[in-house]
Amino acid sequence: MCNQPYALCTSAKCVPNPDNYNQTICNCDIEHGDSIGTKQCDQLKGYIENNIKYIFSTFSPLQSVKQGKKILHCDAKYPWSNCLNQKCEVDPRDPKKAICACDLVKSKKDWITFGGNANPSACANNYFSGAYFDDYKSAMKFWNY
Repeated sequence: MCNQPYALCTSAKCVPNPDNYNQTICNCDIEHGDSIGTKQCDQLKGYIENNIKYIFSTFSPLQSVKQGKKILHCDAKYPWSNCLNQKCEVDPRDPKKAICACDLVKSKKDWITFGGNANPSACANNYFSGAYFDDYKSAMKFWNY
């Protein structure tokens, strides 16, 4: 569990990266407080380099538990974005947002997101930041939810 600023991408709508077909570009919220990743906290700590502020995307149940966003279950046929542990740039025009390059996932497993307002038709063509349901359940168990 890390207690630091982080990019929260659990409901981020993403677009394909035209420079790398294995990535998406996601616009994520910046939050401060407890979050988890699969790396040590010192590896997920933000920093500044060449006047660019960097931050990392980690997970927190904030958008579901406190903001009331509902889970959207998406079929495996739709690609999604895996933003966990990804390095992001703080948007210089909006310090409450981070621009993250996330991994594009094409899998044979269904997945979930907090994006799309629980509307199943939103799964298509949005490349939402998401996770496999089992991984989400494990993370929520860690948070005692």
